[in-house]
Amino acid sequence: MANYWHMQLHPGDEGSSYTPEKIKAILNAHKVIGFDIWDEPLKGSELEDFIDKPFTEWKDEDVAQAIELAKSAGSEGTFGIIKDFRDRMRMGDIVLIRKGRIPIALVKVISDYFFNSFKDEDGEPWFRHRRRVEVLSYFDEDKEKLGLSFNSVRIGGQTKTLQILVNPGAIKGIIEEWLRKMELRNLKKKIREALEHQKQIILYGPPGTGKTFTAKQVTKDLILNGTNVRSIIDKHWDNFVDYLHGKTLTTKQGEYFSCEKTRENSIKAVNKSINVTKDSFTDFISKCWPDIENYSLQRGESYHWSVALKFRECYLNQYIKLIQFHPSYTYEDFVRGIQVEIQNGIPVYRTVNRIFAEMCERALNEPNKNFVLIIDEINRANLPAVLGELIYALEYRGEPVETPYEVNGSRTLIVPDNLYIIGTMNTADRSIGHIDYALRRRFYFLPVIANKDEIENPKARELYQNTIEKIFTEENMSPEFRDKVEDVKIGHTYFLGTNNEIAHKLVYQVIPLLIEYIQDGILKDEEVVKNVMDEYFKGVANWRQLTTEAVMNKLQFQT
Repeated sequence: MANYWHMQLHPGDEGSSYTPEKIKAILNAHKVIGFDIWDEPLKGSELEDFIDKPFTEWKDEDVAQAIELAKSAGSEGTFGIIKDFRDRMRMGDIVLIRKGRIPIALVKVISDYFFNSFKDEDGEPWFRHRRRVEVLSYFDEDKEKLGLSFNSVRIGGQTKTLQILVNPGAIKGIIEEWLRKMELRNLKKKIREALEHQKQIILYGPPGTGKTFTAKQVTKDLILNGTNVRSIIDKHWDNFVDYLHGKTLTTKQGEYFSCEKTRENSIKAVNKSINVTKDSFTDFISKCWPDIENYSLQRGESYHWSVALKFRECYLNQYIKLIQFHPSYTYEDFVRGIQVEIQNGIPVYRTVNRIFAEMCERALNEPNKNFVLIIDEINRANLPAVLGELIYALEYRGEPVETPYEVNGSRTLIVPDNLYIIGTMNTADRSIGHIDYALRRRFYFLPVIANKDEIENPKARELYQNTIEKIFTEENMSPEFRDKVEDVKIGHTYFLGTNNEIAHKLVYQVIPLLIEYIQDGILKDEEVVKNVMDEYFKGVANWRQLTTEAVMNKLQFQT
């Protein structure tokens, strides 16, 4: 497992002249981190020759002597971090580069220690003791894109130029958040690239890995398609103000007011308008009003922002649909079918478009907009029967295909290029059928696997590591699943939320799922679960009867 570090990348005495931009330029151009030693205390001593030697030639006693010489001159200098940088840091470790409290970059170590016998031209980099790194992210470029929640690095007490992070704390939490959001961004990027090549994909993985959540996140990006979110929000806000402008509305308390089209007065008016009696709205506003009317403002929340976010959600919902397949789902439910209506007491039958054909028509009518259909649990239905001729239409986009039903005088259906399909598939469910080869050829498949690093709460992460990760090993699987651990390993989303929520999910969702895994022959036997649970929840007589109180106790008091 990689270690986390934080490090300053400027000379101690000249640090003030090394701006974050200058440090970033060094990283960008040279892809190295490192430091140099304070040579003054060594001059005239028996260690003077070591000033220009690589650390590989320094013995531990040489380092200790240099530290003492530096302390007698008033500071330990950088001698105290020689062994950490030379011996303890490993390839794959993650380092947060900072200047004081300002985060600059997140890098990954990709080489062993090496010594550059001369400083580069113009003294940049100014240090000779180095490791090569891969720059993962620059803070100033990615803060907004990733939605990072921090602006500075909170450092307590005295810190060295280089410091490893062993225990949970503010800086370690910052690195973990940064990595989590980068990983989500990279996954979303991979999915978007797949969708650009193949308009339909399937996200597959075991329960609790966030497949549907990920699909929704990617979908929002596809719909917005690079549009500035703030501009969309402001546009919706202005639509709302336009509607209110010059109108006299009645509140539920019987008050009358009118809205002037100035930002300040509009905010006051909208604060009141949350309680207006439902009026006759049109088009976009009317679609959004039910959500706005019932919206509960949170303490400290900007009303402008909150109402506009609701409008944005409404805007997105025009182009996104989510459905869930099930074993009784049919072509007539999904593409086209017969609808029965009662007219003057007589049943009337007519053919109608269902959700897929409706979205096809809408996408054809708005070719400059992206539309997305999310199909949750896509493999729970009999896919060849549900899709019918769409198996051909999905591959040959833009070409009309014949359907069994005529709607509006036409039997043909066209699947346009701007309609994307994202399916999710549970790989642990043995009760559902596999997707046949003809269908597989029409989809790209991307795994979404369990990832403990997604668990923000360090105690919940420890709980996951000491239960799920110890249960789901090759030796604990039945022979059929020994090479499929990642397909069935219970996911991290059960361990997200408050301690109380996690405790209830473990007791009422995870444990029943483990019991089902034992019964279905996925896990070798009950003993493998019992041994892990007994070791972690000491004093619990029967793991099947684990209580939320016992889980809460571990979450609150474990170390």
